[in-house]
Amino acid sequence: MKTRIGDWEAGTIIGKRHQGAIVSLVERKSKYTLLAMLKSKKAKPVADAEIRLLSPFQDRTHTITKDNGLEFCDHVRVAQALKADIFFANPYAS
Repeated sequence: MKTRIGDWEAGTIIGKRHQGAIVSLVERKSKYTLLAMLKSKKAKPVADAEIRLLSPFQDRTHTITKDNGLEFCDHVRVAQALKADIFFANPYAS
């Protein structure tokens, strides 16, 4: 059961013909959603967008759960910048 605000889920939406991407962050309890457009889904721009989007909510960012995509491999920098714990979902399990 989701009892606190501050547990986020991260994901990416890839554009047509793999041109551009959107990073999405959804707070699990409130369903508050943050989105940012990206020119590519490489790790650095994804991490930069996560930090930029969540910095104003740092006091309400306890955990971030991500899938196992390569775009999330810069997770250590995100965890340090936001002082949050990062988790990765089990493959093929929602």
